[in-house]
Amino acid sequence: KAQIGREVGDVFGGGGDDEYEELLGTVAPGRDRELFVIATREIRKGDYDVGRLLFQTIITTYPDSQYLPMSKLAVGDSFYLEGSSASLIQAVAAYQDWLTFFPTHPLSDRVVLKIAESEMRQIGLPDRDATRAKRAETRLKALLQQYPNSILKGEAEKRLKEVQDNLGMHNLLIANYYYNLSIDQKKGGLKGSQSRYREILEKYPNFSDTDEVLYKLAVTYLIEEETDEAAR
Repeated sequence: KAQIGREVGDVFGGGGDDEYEELLGTVAPGRDRELFVIATREIRKGDYDVGRLLFQTIITTYPDSQYLPMSKLAVGDSFYLEGSSASLIQAVAAYQDWLTFFPTHPLSDRVVLKIAESEMRQIGLPDRDATRAKRAETRLKALLQQYPNSILKGEAEKRLKEVQDNLGMHNLLIANYYYNLSIDQKKGGLKGSQSRYREILEKYPNFSDTDEVLYKLAVTYLIEEETDEAAR
């Protein structure tokens, strides 16, 4: 299973501290800055509820603060770091809310990636429901389309490959079910397997198991041709 749980530049440690510090470095010290520092410290200690309460205080008490974007983003990051299924759902909601308020912010591409990664952390095995993987795929495609010059392009492309491998395998398992039903048990299902194999080739051209898809699709065409010949 692909590694899908790495943090993307959150305020509480990891790859993005310098970026946040650069954005906040010109702000004059004040009570909002003090609250931000304390809230960040609480999150780093794992006191997520306390940290979020302090960030919310900045949001509600200082609506004109230059710390407002960072505080709203930090709420999403805190849920992301907390990591439970319920927290990840709240992280996605918080990030989406942030994008609504700050669509042109310098960190907007990074937040789109965080939404995708929040969805990816909830992806199960390929034989499970593919909803989360599809949502992550949609977000990653949007990032690549909306921010073609983003420094995160390479990371987004890597994540997209991981997600599409999961979706490709999901379809392959279904296709193989119909394939085995038709080939081994002679119970039909040929068209069902063909449509799934073709879908994999069309949607996921870089799928890791493309060789298997091509081989089995070719077998179904051969059987279909033999069946047509027998009918004549």
